[in-house]
Amino acid sequence: FFQAEDGIRDVERSRGLGDVYKRQTQSTWVINQLIMKHIVNTSWEGKMKFDSVVSGHHIILDATNEVGGENAGPRPKELMLSALAGCTGMDVVSILKKMKVEPCLLYTSP
Repeated sequence: FFQAEDGIRDVERSRGLGDVYKRQTQSTWVINQLIMKHIVNTSWEGKMKFDSVVSGHHIILDATNEVGGENAGPRPKELMLSALAGCTGMDVVSILKKMKVEPCLLYTSP
């Protein structure tokens, strides 16, 4: 059996997209997990406004006027959905490039 990170098991070597994961050794996965640190610093700016610093980028999060905010930035849920869409898009582009297919248009929407 070949075990992929996503838990898919195959009796034979995969010739599909999952083969990339199956070629990784356990030590490669452990090293990647130890190196990949993500530090996010978030500070309260008053009312419902927060400033998050992510990899040197400031991201302002806020609530609408109706719930005590100033609408100075996206809501946390919107930002999380945007991050998920971006992550999914990056995975798709990466897989397409490994397949030597150049993406011409990628659009994600709810």
